[in-house]
Amino acid sequence: MIKAESSLEYLQKLFILPDTTDKFMEFGLAVLEMIYDFFKEKKGLHKKITLPELAQIFNQTSIPEGPYLIRDVLEEIREKVTVHSVMVTSPYYIGHMTSATS
Repeated sequence: MIKAESSLEYLQKLFILPDTTDKFMEFGLAVLEMIYDFFKEKKGLHKKITLPELAQIFNQTSIPEGPYLIRDVLEEIREKVTVHSVMVTSPYYIGHMTSATS
């Protein structure tokens, strides 16, 4: 893993607006590729994983000592979150959205 820079100025530029249009586009493209890969997979309604296994993934909540590169964060999201998402575009999906209560 590449060591990431962690100065306050660098982090503000990174999370508020990257230095260059190219960097901004690189991050956006990485997110779009992750979404595209999720939808192009031919899988069932969701990945075969038990609820306890899924809970174990989301119970791992340690804060890293140092910063991570955005590409590493996106890879972790892909491996731990996206692959376990429900395929709501599946014809077998039956669900509904409820509005927030006031």
